[in-house]
Amino acid sequence: MNLTKKHLMDTMETQLSSCAYEKYTITDLTKTSKMSRSTIYYHFDCIEDIYLYLFENTVIRKVMLECTNYDEVIVSTIDYILANKILCLNLYHLTTLMNRQDYLLGILSASFHRFELPLNTPLLTENYLMGGFLFVMTTWLDGKMVTDKKIVIQQLHDYGNIVKTHLTI
Repeated sequence: MNLTKKHLMDTMETQLSSCAYEKYTITDLTKTSKMSRSTIYYHFDCIEDIYLYLFENTVIRKVMLECTNYDEVIVSTIDYILANKILCLNLYHLTTLMNRQDYLLGILSASFHRFELPLNTPLLTENYLMGGFLFVMTTWLDGKMVTDKKIVIQQLHDYGNIVKTHLTI
């Protein structure tokens, strides 16, 4: 990552970690990063791209850092979200791309394949079964994460077992 992108990501992470935002714009980022709009647009097409880049290069990277199996990914994800609640809720609520089922299913599927499943599973069946994970996570995030961590982890483990059972037959 070049220094400009790193600065933009650090700035945005700091801002989105400080308080809940209903809207965070390129204008907000220009003010806090002290960078021009043209510099930001040189690196990113729109604010959605910046949210996505931050999510993939900060959140996903930190979650997956030391995981060696899918069960660890589940625990690491929940722990990261709880430790970075404001940032994660802001990213979840501010971006439309990350709320799209296809995007989140893709992330779930990729991490599941990385640790648990062969790559030749039928996509439609896999997405249908992965929808349970998506439901648990979106329900938890939409409910402001009031459900106990252990319950959410257990629900995700249960869905993981269902997926493993049905997709490895």
